[in-house]
Parts: sequence; structure tokens; C-alpha cells
Amino acid sequence: MYQELIKRIARELRKEHVDYYNSKYIFKQARKLKLVGIHPPKKKRSGTVKRLSQEGTRGFH
Repeated sequence: MYQELIKRIARELRKEHVDYYNSKYIFKQARKLKLVGIHPPKKKRSGTVKRLSQEGTRGFH
């Protein structure tokens, strides 16, 4: 799906002699500075744990 984009990015990284660690830094900074407009999805909070009532817990004793 993104093969052409991957190839262009790889070509630019090679052309600029960017190694693995520098590429990590570059992409991290691009995300941090919001240059690419992507961010991780928001975490869904499930809320509190549903607890048994006192009557429900009596069944375990």
C-alpha cells in the first residue's frame, strides 16, 4: 500500500547517509513538532472495575 512512499523515504535516508538511530530521531522529532500531523490513537479508558455487591460476595463464602 505504501510501497512507493517507503521507497522514496529510504532513498532520501540513503542519500543523506542517515543511519538507524538518526532516522529514529528524525521521525520522533517530526512527530513531536507535529510536522507530519500524525499521533497515536487516544487510549480508551474502561472506567472503574465492576464490583459484586455484598450479596453477590456472600455466595463465595
